[in-house]
Amino acid sequence: MPRLLSILTLLTLSAYTPLLAQFSKGMRMPGMTIGNVFFNSGTTEYASTSPNTSGYTSNINKGGFTFSPGIGWFVTDELVVGAQLIAGYTYDKNIDDQNNVTFRKNIYRSFNGGIGAFARKYFSTTKSLIPFAQASLAGGTGSSKSEGFVYATSYKETYAGKSSGDFFANAGVQLGVTKMLNEHAGIDISAGYLFSHTKNTFSNNTARDIDFNGSIDETGVEEITTKKNNHGFMLSVGLQLFLKR
Repeated sequence: MPRLLSILTLLTLSAYTPLLAQFSKGMRMPGMTIGNVFFNSGTTEYASTSPNTSGYTSNINKGGFTFSPGIGWFVTDELVVGAQLIAGYTYDKNIDDQNNVTFRKNIYRSFNGGIGAFARKYFSTTKSLIPFAQASLAGGTGSSKSEGFVYATSYKETYAGKSSGDFFANAGVQLGVTKMLNEHAGIDISAGYLFSHTKNTFSNNTARDIDFNGSIDETGVEEITTKKNNHGFMLSVGLQLFLKR
C-alpha cells in the first residue's frame, strides 16, 4: 500500500510539473500516426429544365483512414529521420434515386499497404509543447472491389469486380506540435498538404437482364484502367515515444 501511494503521489505531482523534452542525438522515436480519418455523408439534387429529362437525387457516403506505425532516429538534437509502414482503407457508396426509385448503385472498397520515409525538424526541445515540420514520401500496392447495378431504358445491368496491379504514391508536408505527456511520450497533432497518385485496373463481370424478369440474358467481362492524381488536406494525430540510446 505505501508503494502504491508513492506512485499515485508521483503521478499527481507530474500532472502539475512543466514537462521539458530533452531530445538528443542518437535517441529513437517509435510511434503510431493516424492520418486522413474521414467520413462524410451528403445528398445532391440534380434538376433538369428539359421536358424529356427528369431530375434525380444522389446520396453519397464516404469514409476511410490511414495509419502509419514507424520508427525514427535523432541524427541531431532536433532532426529526426525514419521509416514507416503504411496501411489504409477507403469505403465509397453512391446511390442515385429518381421518383423514390433507385436506378443506380455503386459500392467501392479499397485496401492498401506500403512503406515510407520521413524527416522531422523540431524547432525547440526545451518545452512541453514542441512545434515541428515534417516531410514524407510513401508508396505501395493494394486491392479494390466494386459492385452495383444500373437501370437503363430497356435493361438492368449488375456488375461486380476487383482490381489488379494497384499502385499508390504519396508525398506530403505537415506542420504540427508534440504535446509531451512525460519525458518519454508525447501526442502529435498536425495538419498539412498531401499529393497522391493512384492507378488500378478493374476486371468487372457484368450480367444484363433485358426483359426485367429476373433472368440473365447477357454476360460479359470488361476491364477499366484508372489513374488519379489528388491534392488534399491532411489532418493527423499520433503517439510518439522518445527512448534514449
